[in-house]
Amino acid sequence: MVVPGNTPEYRVQLVGADGRVRRTLARAIEPRRPTRADQERARAQLAERMRSGQGMIRMEVRAGPQGVDRRVSTGGPVAGSTMPRFQAQVRELEFAERIPVIAGLRTDPQGASG
Repeated sequence: MVVPGNTPEYRVQLVGADGRVRRTLARAIEPRRPTRADQERARAQLAERMRSGQGMIRMEVRAGPQGVDRRVSTGGPVAGSTMPRFQAQVRELEFAERIPVIAGLRTDPQGASG
């Protein structure tokens, strides 16, 4: 199953084990433009997740004599001296021209959607 990544329309391609598209499911659901309220809500949600430490990923890669050390963590809450930089980034967020109709899709190992 493939959801084409660069399109906001409702379109899902069912792909066989050989990689060929077997069927395309499409619906006449028109994606809409984000309103100012949508953008402000997204900024507020992001700010709250960052303040609480949720939704943040921190990755460190260090190269040294013993090789490369990689660490990934969920980080922690944004606070202190990093807060002004973070607030500026939230204010400057750019948004897509359309809100995608499909927000997520899951399948089990047998390919059934859930």
